Formats: sequence, C-alpha cells, structure tokens
Amino acid sequence: MARIDIAFDFTTLARTRADLKGDQAALEKAAVRAVNDTARHARSFISKELRKILPLKKKLVDKHIRIRRAVRRSPWAEIDVFDRGPLPLKLFSARQTRQGVTAILDKRQGR
Repeated sequence: MARIDIAFDFTTLARTRADLKGDQAALEKAAVRAVNDTARHARSFISKELRKILPLKKKLVDKHIRIRRAVRRSPWAEIDVFDRGPLPLKLFSARQTRQGVTAILDKRQGR
C-alpha cells in the first residue's frame, strides 16, 4: 500500500498572501497550480511503486493512471488507476518450457 503525505508550510502561505496583496484570482491560480503539481508528482510515485512490483514498462503503467486536473471552479485533482482490459502474456516475460509456460507476475518472486 502506497502512502502519500503532503505537508504545507504556513509561513510560506503568509508570505505569498503578502506578495499577492489581496489578489484573490492570483491566489486561486497559484493554489490550482500547486494541486496539479502535487497530483503529477503523486502519479510518478504511484507509477514507480507499481513498477517495483510488476514487470511492466513505464509507458504501459502510465497509460493506466489518469489525472483529472484541478481548475479554478473545482480546485481538486483526482488520480485514477484503472484497468483497460487484459494484458498480453508476453509483457510478463513468458517462456515456453517442457512443463508448460512460465511468467514473472511479481518482481519480488521468481517464475
């Protein structure tokens, strides 16, 4: 199970508010940008954690992770990991042996 902790430094917020001097639109834009940046980093983290377990390429894993970005009218982002159907056996390093077919389903274990 992957866990993501996000911390925020409130002294930075006070400094940013002072810099913007009450410009609400600029503050909302900065907040949305920060949420989207955090979501992008979270997608990278999820992808790396999945690839530590599954013997799949980054491009394939990233196709299965979708980000719905934040906008000013809805300032939140969603990260979905979804299934696009069955994956071909060749992606799991399948080999034909006398006993049948073997594949690597988990990097932490053998065939």
